[in-house]
Amino acid sequence: LLADGKLDRSEVEWLLDVRKSSTKTVQAFDEFVFAALKPVILEDKSIDAKEAAWLRKFIFADGKVDDSEKKFLAELKAGASSVSAEFTQLLAD
Repeated sequence: LLADGKLDRSEVEWLLDVRKSSTKTVQAFDEFVFAALKPVILEDKSIDAKEAAWLRKFIFADGKVDDSEKKFLAELKAGASSVSAEFTQLLAD
């Protein structure tokens, strides 16, 4: 995955699928997934409606939002110069 020094969207989606299908993950793996996802989402410094929908699917995959996911969403918001209404709603939910 890291042969070229960065992960593209399809590689990140694969990681998200692995995380979603796991019954339990370790903190180090979650941190790796979030670190891989962050630059993909913030590539243009904004979070649009499509990206918010993608995040919603990932965050709510197991039906709950844990503390590491909340922290990740807060970091995304802090790193974005603009966010869509859909992302704001995701934060509220």
